[in-house]
Amino acid sequence: MAKRKNKNIPPVTPAGSTNIPEQSIPNNNFVFRTHYNWLTTVKYEDFTNNYQDEKVFSETIIKIIHKTIPILYENYEDIFINRKARQTPLSHSHLLTNNALELAKKIAKLITNTDIDNDLYSWWQIGGKQGTRIIGVYLADSKVFYPIFIDCYHLLFPDKHYNQTDYNKFKYSI
Repeated sequence: MAKRKNKNIPPVTPAGSTNIPEQSIPNNNFVFRTHYNWLTTVKYEDFTNNYQDEKVFSETIIKIIHKTIPILYENYEDIFINRKARQTPLSHSHLLTNNALELAKKIAKLITNTDIDNDLYSWWQIGGKQGTRIIGVYLADSKVFYPIFIDCYHLLFPDKHYNQTDYNKFKYSI
């Protein structure tokens, strides 16, 4: 009688679940500190950060947590201090000014119920090429970035060539 070999069967991953890798953050003086409910979705005039569905929301958050935030830790000096964001993977990071700054403050007030208008803070957009933008404030004295909200579709800086989708039809909100 021939011996039967036992098959190595890999463990089953439940449908719809994702294996999330561990993330390491550099140990430096920079801090990404969440204070407000910065993942909240909001609709204000022509701005929205509602999502198409829960899958798109989940993919966006995983990308932010596992890519954008660690890259921000690695490059915070070039972004916030040296103002050389274009030389980093977060090349679309910059100070907010003019209309974009005013719109960001109005959206922030909807989310936080607070006027975040303080000379100690500078308002920033953090993001890479073709990626979601994190809008928040940076406190230079303590090297802390506080995210306020996400601009999924680059609507703080709308562009006729890139913002062609009707984002207002997206209804998934948190």
